[in-house]
Amino acid sequence: MNSQLYLALVGSENLVKNFASKVNLSHSVVKELGVNLDTKTPKEWQWRTARRASYTDFPEDSIAPLLRENEFILSELNHHRHESQVFVTIICQFEENERPCGFLFSRETIELLAQFGASLEIDAVSNISGPEI
Repeated sequence: MNSQLYLALVGSENLVKNFASKVNLSHSVVKELGVNLDTKTPKEWQWRTARRASYTDFPEDSIAPLLRENEFILSELNHHRHESQVFVTIICQFEENERPCGFLFSRETIELLAQFGASLEIDAVSNISGPEI
């Protein structure tokens, strides 16, 4: 299993762009999210750290180091807490013969997620090869 993770903030365009300029984190990404069918509601934007590969077979063990490394942005995140969403995303890619496994989160990881006010999103994708030609 290969996995990557990142820390993200989602909110209005102005909020996200202002946040990105204040934290000035190299290799971070700012982008507009998806299609908004409700034309009266503005589209959401996302700031996120660069994706990083998990350094272990247990991707949940990579969350705490990611959050500790980004503690310097906590005050800015807290400033926008009521008008944005913060989350950590783990993307797990499984090979054809692998099965998704469960996750076990340490107390420290849960406390750090709470400190950041962050939700946790886990995406499991299968790396299925196409038919041979």
